Amino acid sequence: MIDSIVNVPIYKTYIDVLYTVFIGYKDLGLVEIGPYSSIFSVNPVEGKRFRMGVNTRPEWSKTYYLGGYLAYGTRDERLKYGADFKWNINTHLRTQLGVSYRKDISLNSESSESFQEGNFFTGVFRRPILQKLIAVEESKIYYEKFWNQAVSNRFVLLHRTLDPYGGIFPEGRGFNYGFLPDPENPTKIDTTISTTEFVLKTRFAPGERFLESYFNRYSLGSPRPIIELQYTLGFQALGGNYTYHKVAFSYEHYFYINPFGWLSYKAKVGRTFGTLPFLLLEVHPGNEGLFYDANAFNTMNRYEFASDTYASLQLEHHFEGLFFNKIPLLRKLQFREVATFKAVMGYMSEANQQANQLNAFEASEENTYTGFITPSQKPYLEAGIGIENILKVFRIETLWRLNYLDNPQAKRFNLRLGVNFYF
Repeated sequence: MIDSIVNVPIYKTYIDVLYTVFIGYKDLGLVEIGPYSSIFSVNPVEGKRFRMGVNTRPEWSKTYYLGGYLAYGTRDERLKYGADFKWNINTHLRTQLGVSYRKDISLNSESSESFQEGNFFTGVFRRPILQKLIAVEESKIYYEKFWNQAVSNRFVLLHRTLDPYGGIFPEGRGFNYGFLPDPENPTKIDTTISTTEFVLKTRFAPGERFLESYFNRYSLGSPRPIIELQYTLGFQALGGNYTYHKVAFSYEHYFYINPFGWLSYKAKVGRTFGTLPFLLLEVHPGNEGLFYDANAFNTMNRYEFASDTYASLQLEHHFEGLFFNKIPLLRKLQFREVATFKAVMGYMSEANQQANQLNAFEASEENTYTGFITPSQKPYLEAGIGIENILKVFRIETLWRLNYLDNPQAKRFNLRLGVNFYF
């Protein structure tokens, strides 16, 4: 019966459309091109950015994967590029070895373990504030092993250089980053970062379900708690300039509260040991786009908050039509209510505050980078209510920033559009 269904023309059309829209690649047989969302974007450094990537498909090889891309900006007139290689050592219990290289522009200071390139949505559909961009060059090798259906490890060795774009406008505005390796000598300022890291991730997720292809795997969650532990060692070798340790622990789960729907939550704590540029500390993830990001603080700006010791909490309650089902029209449309709450509190050592004083917060009215704050006196808070299950997958949410409103770029009320899939 499955063989018959997949050969029905309308089924093939739906699958092709969904794959193109949500995965973003066009199948050309042995290879695919895309993703469509990154073909065109706009930013103040590159101007109009054009990007095209090509990846091999399983029809070429189910064991080896090759991918790469080229990007070009009409303003800086520079070529950016990247390449990936993956080797499926074992496909029964997924074991994979990979190598990658990128020389590009990033929207954040994280490594490619959470790398974000610019795309149409981040470059066009965003708030009208300065876009903070960093030139990044990174080389990485990793080994990932699933020991069973619940436990996995990921070992990563990477080197990267970061060069934030400052003074990109005639009047000098930009992401004017500066670090004082010796606060007693304020004339010596580092404006770039070079770091080498070894990362060990351990994930325990019994009962986790996946949407997977031959080379990629996307979690659909688990009915049981998911625990992650990550350790990062930064060392002065292979071009690295800093020695430090990072530890982070996260715990996420959900539970039902009949008849009031279900609540999902994620708690995370972490600490960085060492005196470092704030870009290598925990830069709490903000979202300046108009699309909802479940893993970010959606009313926080990028690089607005940073800590070396922190704890965060994310709550999301799905009412499953508790109120809308009592309204005939909304019941027929099957709209559902959702509410969110997010908080983070952090601390920064005196040594890190002194070394990063050039990027401390200043309440400038100009459209420029206003500097970072550490949420140490009180936690940063945001909350939202929204409607989900619109046409089965879309979501609209109104969000309120509850404090730290002294930043002139802070916006108390925000509206976000998102996409949700629940299985």
